[in-house]
This record gives sequence, structure tokens and C-alpha cells, in this order.
Amino acid sequence: MVLSIQGLPARLGAANTALIDEYTRECLAIRVARRFGRYEVIEAPADVMLFRGIPENFRSDNGPEFVAKELRQWLAKVGTGTNLIA
Repeated sequence: MVLSIQGLPARLGAANTALIDEYTRECLAIRVARRFGRYEVIEAPADVMLFRGIPENFRSDNGPEFVAKELRQWLAKVGTGTNLIA
């Protein structure tokens, strides 16, 4: 399984983030907040991994919250590889 986290267009001052299973294209989580920090970004995949298991890879763009040191360290601890989309 490969999980992809994507930032969605902001509406009315809210940031939107979706977590998608790349194989089935199923949206596993949507988070809406005024802003997302590195810890809020970790929370969404952690919740999904509790129910779906640990993915082989985690794909994201180069947004600052998605390439944060804490996120990469956490993914390494749980045994998930990272793929950054340029």
C-alpha cells in the first residue's frame, strides 16, 4: 500500500489535507483546519495506520509541513519509506 497526502485548495481561510490510498484511490481521511503544522500532519496518517496497517511508502509534495524533519523521522520509525513529488 502507498499512501499519498495532498494539500487541497484553501477555501474561506481553511487549509484542507486529504490522505489517499494510491492503489484504490480511496480517500482515507480529510482534515480541515486553519493551518497544519508538522504534528497535525503526523496525526492523520497515524490514525489511518491504526486501521489499515503500515504502508510501504508515503508520498507527498514538497510542502514544508510534508518534508518536516519530525514527519520523516516518524515515518522512518514506523518503517515506511518516503517519496517526494517534485
